[in-house]
Amino acid sequence: LCRLTEGKHVLESIEAFTQFHKIYPNYSLEIIGSGRQEEACKALIDSKNAREYVRMLGWIDHEEVAEKTARWEYLLFPTDTEGMPNSVIEMMAMGVPVIASPVGGIPDIIEHERNGWLLQGTSDAEIYRALCYAVEHSEHYSSMSEAAWQTIGRHFTLENARKAACKNI
Repeated sequence: LCRLTEGKHVLESIEAFTQFHKIYPNYSLEIIGSGRQEEACKALIDSKNAREYVRMLGWIDHEEVAEKTARWEYLLFPTDTEGMPNSVIEMMAMGVPVIASPVGGIPDIIEHERNGWLLQGTSDAEIYRALCYAVEHSEHYSSMSEAAWQTIGRHFTLENARKAACKNI
């Protein structure tokens, strides 16, 4: 769920996922977005014969994102730079744990292994390792999903923002 550019590590994610899929064939990867690397992503998917389990959904209007992502179990978000990404906040608000790079505001909302995971790097090997780790520890998924949802409720609702502001006065 991003722009398809070099700093978003979509190619590395596809590479990692094709390896991951060999061990966990019940999972699929959906990519929402467009950008300069769109054709390179499609070519990599084709070269890996991965069209059945790695799908490019293209650019989707914001109003339709929740409908498309409602069945997602995780959001994979490797990135070099970021502010406070709306896609991370929105997915966590839906109870979807995030696997993301510890950049920008991401470490402020993701508590590693409580409501998501922080990547150790953005190489295909690091992404693969994080995907495997998340699935291998899926017995904690329900509590992580709940924690992700609660984190957003605590920090990003108007009511709680007002309470925090009043405490600082």
